[in-house]
Amino acid sequence: MAKQEAFPVLRRSFRLLKVLGQRSKGMTFNEISSLFTDAPASSVSRLLKALQDEQMIVKSDASRVYLLGDRATQLGRLLRGQMSYAELLRPVVDELAQVSGQSTVFFKMMDDHFELVVKHEVADGFHYIAPGFSNYNFTNHGAGLVMMAYQSPHDVQRLWKLKVQNHASKPSKQAYLQRIQEIREAGYCFNQVEDRNYVIRIMAPVFLNEQYIGAIGFSMFSVQEHDPDYFEQMILEVKEKAVQATHIISNF
Repeated sequence: MAKQEAFPVLRRSFRLLKVLGQRSKGMTFNEISSLFTDAPASSVSRLLKALQDEQMIVKSDASRVYLLGDRATQLGRLLRGQMSYAELLRPVVDELAQVSGQSTVFFKMMDDHFELVVKHEVADGFHYIAPGFSNYNFTNHGAGLVMMAYQSPHDVQRLWKLKVQNHASKPSKQAYLQRIQEIREAGYCFNQVEDRNYVIRIMAPVFLNEQYIGAIGFSMFSVQEHDPDYFEQMILEVKEKAVQATHIISNF
């Protein structure tokens, strides 16, 4: 009996993922329900919840539509032998290094950390951890702050309790939430005060359609600090490269 009940769930899951893969703007709950006329709304809700828990689909906080999740996209690319984020974004990271003259990077958001995917280090510049390694500092790391700025309210609270509130710097929750709100509104993070006070970072968000996936930007030593005009131009360059990376990933 259990096996017989599982088959409709599998069929509905496969059908939904297939349709969502063809709908770049996502689908509403009612549109999804119309795919399964034999299923009550409660069954559709349980299906969506299960797929969200597995990160196969995501729900946009802004538009309230369901989109194909990053895990489903990665699985599809893996099965088709397509390129990874590292391969897709390496040219953009390299271009940013050439423009800025600094070491550049793309970090990908994971469940409770962010992972270095691809980097370009310059001579005598900042040196990152190795690709594939993780960073757990959402408190005052430039990339970590961008990561937090684009999480859902639920995940912000979860990561605050899990990673931020007990950080050695003892951050004020009110000030911290205000900081990530300012980053979200500005569309970038310009960070001069963090765990390494001799490092300056400029980071901007990268998306897969409407789904936030990570941050791109550069790091430099504060002793290399340039005049304000340099930073204004570099903020524009980082934001431009973030848009370029979003376009590449969303249209691959």
